[in-house]
Amino acid sequence: ATCPVCGYTTPYARVREQIRAKRGGTRDARMIAVITLRPDGTRGFRLATEQDVAIARKAAAELARREREHRGPLSLVPDESTPAERGPGASRGSGAWQWNLQTWGDLFTPRQALALSTFVRLVREAHQEVLRETGDAPFARAVTTCLAVAVSNTSPYLSSLSIGLKEMMDLRSVFWGSALPMHSDFVESNPLKAQLLGGFDYALDLVAQVLEREGAQGFRPGTVRQGSATSIPLPDEAVPYVVTDPPYYDAITYADLSDFCFVWLKRMLGDLHPDLFRSLLTPKAEECIADPGPPPPGLQPKTREFFENTIERALAECRRVLRPDGLAVVLFAHKGTAGWEALLNALVRAGWTVSASWPIETERAARMQARNAAVLASSVFLVCRPRPENAGVGEWRRVLDEMNRKVAEWLPRLEKEGIHGADAIFSCIGPALEVYSRYERVETAGGQIIPLGDLRNGRGQVVQRGYLSYVWEAVAREALKIIFPEADPSGFEEDARVTAVWLWTLRARANGAVAEEAETLDEEGEETVKKAPPGYALPYDDARLILQALGAHEERLSRPGGIMEVRGNLARLLPVAERRRWLLGAPAEAEGARRPRPAQLELFEEPAGEPTAELTVTSGKSTLDRLHQAMLLFADGRSEALRRFLVDEGVGRDDRFWRLADALSRLYPMNSQEKRWVDGLLARRRVLGL
Repeated sequence: ATCPVCGYTTPYARVREQIRAKRGGTRDARMIAVITLRPDGTRGFRLATEQDVAIARKAAAELARREREHRGPLSLVPDESTPAERGPGASRGSGAWQWNLQTWGDLFTPRQALALSTFVRLVREAHQEVLRETGDAPFARAVTTCLAVAVSNTSPYLSSLSIGLKEMMDLRSVFWGSALPMHSDFVESNPLKAQLLGGFDYALDLVAQVLEREGAQGFRPGTVRQGSATSIPLPDEAVPYVVTDPPYYDAITYADLSDFCFVWLKRMLGDLHPDLFRSLLTPKAEECIADPGPPPPGLQPKTREFFENTIERALAECRRVLRPDGLAVVLFAHKGTAGWEALLNALVRAGWTVSASWPIETERAARMQARNAAVLASSVFLVCRPRPENAGVGEWRRVLDEMNRKVAEWLPRLEKEGIHGADAIFSCIGPALEVYSRYERVETAGGQIIPLGDLRNGRGQVVQRGYLSYVWEAVAREALKIIFPEADPSGFEEDARVTAVWLWTLRARANGAVAEEAETLDEEGEETVKKAPPGYALPYDDARLILQALGAHEERLSRPGGIMEVRGNLARLLPVAERRRWLLGAPAEAEGARRPRPAQLELFEEPAGEPTAELTVTSGKSTLDRLHQAMLLFADGRSEALRRFLVDEGVGRDDRFWRLADALSRLYPMNSQEKRWVDGLLARRRVLGL
């Protein structure tokens, strides 16, 4: 933290310890500014005055008085414990716990806690008033429940973790994506403002809209039952359809996040819905997530095996209650292949046959998680049917041949439908699994069972390939045929094949290129604004599968001067500029004086003069290396050196060079410098007589 006045810098660790000593610092927060609403609807800002600060102090004194006088089974302000730090896994997304926020009440300033506790009291009084006027206990409970939901929906905008978005000048909920990160500053909403986000009036209107819409439908009433997915309260073969959106492996701590609203709802509805609020906090023992960090006291570790076994029991229950001619749809949107494999393993073991899979755009592009990140914009819907009893054993060679044929038919169809990259890859799972999952098991001629996922030893080494690795291999092979429609992809070296499939995987995500300032969550779950590393990032697990499917070697591609870099759980395809030292032998600024010119030449623009220093380029070992060298020469405006490289040395007379350039031109993101450079080369091809 750097003081804007004197410039003194306090180390990050010391800042954290100071705030930890104040249990997050919520009760010591200093008001910096006040946001005002102008008559024309625009926002303004002014410095906080002494009167503003005095009002906040008065609210803190009033809260302290009410806490002293409060009597009841629950505290006035929630004193239930927040989750403890548990390291990696799903809980990593909530960095707020690392700042010693010990209770849920620590997330609220005194004025926020005073407002919410006042709403709690008014909701309780409203229940008594409705009951007195109508004498109808169920009706009074229903009205009170709706009011309580409105208060609950106000609380995420009235917390020390609420933020304001610069570009929209608007309030944002505490939930950043699916986490509770810590923020260096926050916005405190006025809950009494009318018809604006963060106010009670706005939240109540949303509840009323739902009631009005549903009340006007005239449909037959349905039945809603709450229960564990591993013990569905329905008889065998009772329903024609099952639709489920299961947990996303290690992505979200659903129960921990629910506690944020649960503690306030319990204070309003605890005695009206005792079955829902009988526990201190939301139950977590059976929560189906992967969270390998140390578990809370008394709970078992949430390992991958726990996730798979629990999902399998739930999907087996779904199969039990579904009619034999019924249909199930399983939605999944987790972008990591580990989550996919865990779900698919459970699905097959539970007795389902996957008959199709389709990506459907379900995710809002403006959501927090999607900002400057390579995330799936769609969810994949798996269409499943119960596998018949005594389905028999599949012969491995036939299963493999049929799978390859289906992928070869399916991927071009998806491409024509405008489904590319990651969405297309995961959409091939359905047709591929249809072949595998129609049998109880798949065996080789020698009787060896082919597992769905790879089998590994204690050191993490693959000892037997699973079916899915062959699927990724088939997808990569067909993807290369799409990327290089007029060439044999095997004619390109592994670095070119990996680059093409990597970019194709990110092609559906316009924000796949991470090269600009991004507001993100760091590895400890805290909000941070920083320059993201340039390049094209994928989860390491996904990158590993691409390498495996293409028969590429990670150690060769990630060597100094290579095309990729692995850091932790993230793999990065390096931008061409980062390879300059290895491809041209010197950084751009050391290559001699250059004439002043615009940052980027137009396609057919010729430089006014060649730099004074001669530059001799030794042709790279692979076609991709040579293409990157030519792109860098073009970027530097070295037309004569580029001509010598392409014409005199014959690099440009290799047809593979231009086929690769054409393919990468179609794959690089539109706003990337690589796209501009390779397009510039293609435009000069005819000028150079190539």
